[in-house]
Amino acid sequence: MTKTKLLFIAILLSLLGIAGCKKNELKIIDLEESQYRTDDVLFSKSALLKRILHTYNLSTGNYNSSVEYEYDKSEKIIRVSYKSFEGEEYSYDQYEYGTNGKLKTISSYQSNGTKFRNQIYSYNTTGYTVRMETSSEYSISTYINDLLMKTEYYGKDLSYTYKYQYDSKNRLINETYYDKDGIALFIKDHEYIENLCVKTFTHTVGSDEFISDERMIYDRNDNLILKIANIPSLSSNSHATAFYVNTRYVYK
Repeated sequence: MTKTKLLFIAILLSLLGIAGCKKNELKIIDLEESQYRTDDVLFSKSALLKRILHTYNLSTGNYNSSVEYEYDKSEKIIRVSYKSFEGEEYSYDQYEYGTNGKLKTISSYQSNGTKFRNQIYSYNTTGYTVRMETSSEYSISTYINDLLMKTEYYGKDLSYTYKYQYDSKNRLINETYYDKDGIALFIKDHEYIENLCVKTFTHTVGSDEFISDERMIYDRNDNLILKIANIPSLSSNSHATAFYVNTRYVYK
């Protein structure tokens, strides 16, 4: 496995929130391969996300970590807590909004209150995010006809770009990852049913080499309640068994 591919998988895992496993039981929803809805769980329409739960694999149901959301009276996120499943908080984010109601700053803190990052957001005249910056990195987003077409990331240790394509219904159908030299390396393809994204398959450019395969499950009110990600082992052994990351979504 190449160093670049390992780095990409590491980015993917960080986005999924992987940390140390915790041994707790998880009720597994029994699903058919083609199923993308379930009646086992049902939240109200336009429900607010309350908690995200991560696990490593479906067979054991061992919890990994949780993310919890708090809102103000206008239903804007004001705090995001990152916890072990037992409830021990190891970091949190505080959200600050400008007078226009747009997100202005996300400040990140360790559990002891020590701030370690500030993310500052800037917008264009139509209200879309065009820039996000911290002390060590920043990103620039480009839009055409109200659709996000490109996001460029620049940092001290890593620079890369994502370009986006849409179908005739303006649904995002693929994201292409480019390295700092502008070489396309990975593509993330999205599949839809009834305007719901039900599958995402990430592979190397020019081949179907597997990087990750995600499947999404919704309740009858179109709330995303479960994401199952099949990710290959980080081992260089080509015969290594892929593992699964199960992400559950709970709403208020």
